[in-house]
Amino acid sequence: MSGIVSKNGGRSSGIVGAGDVGADAVDGSNISDDAIDSEHYADGSIDNAHIADDAIDSEHYADGSIDNAHIADDAIDSEHYAAGSIDTAHIATNQIDETLMKDAFVGDFTDATVTASDYFLHGDATDSGNTKKDTVQGILDLAGGGGLPSVGAYAYTNTGQVIATGTWTKREFEVEWYDFGADYDNSTNYRFTADTEGKYLITLADGFGQGLAADKIGNHAIYVGGGVHTRQSFSPGVALIENSIHTTWHDNTGSQYYEAFLEHNNGSNRTADVGVGLVHIVVQLMIDDS
Repeated sequence: MSGIVSKNGGRSSGIVGAGDVGADAVDGSNISDDAIDSEHYADGSIDNAHIADDAIDSEHYADGSIDNAHIADDAIDSEHYAAGSIDTAHIATNQIDETLMKDAFVGDFTDATVTASDYFLHGDATDSGNTKKDTVQGILDLAGGGGLPSVGAYAYTNTGQVIATGTWTKREFEVEWYDFGADYDNSTNYRFTADTEGKYLITLADGFGQGLAADKIGNHAIYVGGGVHTRQSFSPGVALIENSIHTTWHDNTGSQYYEAFLEHNNGSNRTADVGVGLVHIVVQLMIDDS
């Protein structure tokens, strides 16, 4: 009969046919450790039908023994992974394509309107690029709210101020239309004192409610830190209300102040004009350099 004969027993070798081995006749208790190596298996000889559930655990795989070449397309679905079994330690750098992330994480999301309190992920440059989260409001704050910085003021006067001839007189704009940071003093010094370093746009509109003589000149000026920064002259006609406007830029160190001055050479005192649309000083931080 057919059998397995050991050379050490003095007999010739034999062959055991598949029909000579009963079902389940050979189990783990009859096979010594390391008795059968994978090199003895023909390609495809062990498939799902011959592996019992839970028969092979990951602890029996040698490191690197299962790679892409040995995994068929769609052979392993995410439903077969235990929770937490795949972590960053088991994912090589650049192994997850961004297009797959888009399809998996973005494609199924519903549309929604972004709000300032919504979160987003970003790589923290101050922490080796580690992923952190922040709110949309954080971006708005970094960019100055998405518009102009909230540093500025608009002041005007409703009081006819007497301007002596030949004398540069500080304008007392006592009414504030707005003053974002309480930077304009509308009761004592009548000046805007910057508290933020940056580039400011300053506009001055001023003039006289009484006409100047035809051969006389009016002047108004924007002062920075107590000295003339820019000035503009205007030559009116007789008995007309004369106003003019000029605008300038200034690179402020973060503490300098702005004032408005008015002057004329009419030969006699003149009353300055009034009203929100006619006379005013407007200061606005345009570029925050702080």
